[in-house]
Amino acid sequence: MHVSDLGEFKLIESISRMTNNEGDLVSLGIGDDAAVLRISEGREFVISVDAFFEGVHFQLDRESPRRIGSRALLASLSDLSAMGAEPIAATLSAGFPRYFNVKTARSLARGVVEAGKVNECPLVGGNLSRAKQVSLTVTVVGSVEKDQSLRRDRARVGHRIFVTGRLGEMALARGRQAAGAGRKLPLPSPRWRAGSTLSRTPGVGACIDLSDGLIADLEHVLRASKVGAELDWDSLPRSPRFESRCQKAQLAPASLLLAGGEDYELLFTGGGDFPSSTELTALLKVPVAEIGKVVERGLKWTDGVSRPTSGWRHF
Repeated sequence: MHVSDLGEFKLIESISRMTNNEGDLVSLGIGDDAAVLRISEGREFVISVDAFFEGVHFQLDRESPRRIGSRALLASLSDLSAMGAEPIAATLSAGFPRYFNVKTARSLARGVVEAGKVNECPLVGGNLSRAKQVSLTVTVVGSVEKDQSLRRDRARVGHRIFVTGRLGEMALARGRQAAGAGRKLPLPSPRWRAGSTLSRTPGVGACIDLSDGLIADLEHVLRASKVGAELDWDSLPRSPRFESRCQKAQLAPASLLLAGGEDYELLFTGGGDFPSSTELTALLKVPVAEIGKVVERGLKWTDGVSRPTSGWRHF
């Protein structure tokens, strides 16, 4: 069966049956012209959108449709994390060729739904359209306490720089698979719970999610804040035997740690009496490492070694 055989509205109905829109925040979900969401006083909406295109962001012959759908939602949720927002709901705009397989279309949608359930972000609506290539555009709505959203432009000279989790894990997994390891690729975990807590932590400065790689995303913060950074190579968090695993797959550890995208960890700064990495680990309930400090200008390393300075670029 093809998407054109089933039809737009029956496909929407089948996606609707996957969802569970019961909850205090969802007044009206899939089935009308728009979703209706309740919001309490003292909180602000945060909205973000990400587009995934076949041949650019995913290959259907290399990855399961459900994982692709999940990744599409997780990318948008990571943007909410960087703002300190908690997810409320998501919408999906999908484009399919006329004779695209219905089972695959449903699996893509199911991946979005499943990732939403795990992250308390129900799919509440969207749009279907005929297209020359498969695309998934996910919009997420979140909320944050009034005037407490995290931003990129608040790094200040003297701030310490922190990062959650471990770097290069997704890039290493992709590289190992390409080298023939054949393992199932893991899914990243957006740090929205940590981001929400961070937004309420006194002394927090700038924040961004690591979607394009450590250096590329750090540069966004430095440009927005008009500052520089000094990083410590040995402090960059990585998994045990990271270097040896990279070498076995004939991959460069520095490139993966600094330019490997889709980690979806949080990079943030803090000044004054801001907690230590140990205190932050306990507070945010995820591992946190201090990796450097904010300086007046430039990007340099404490050991003076020159390292990769690029990350994912769309064009």
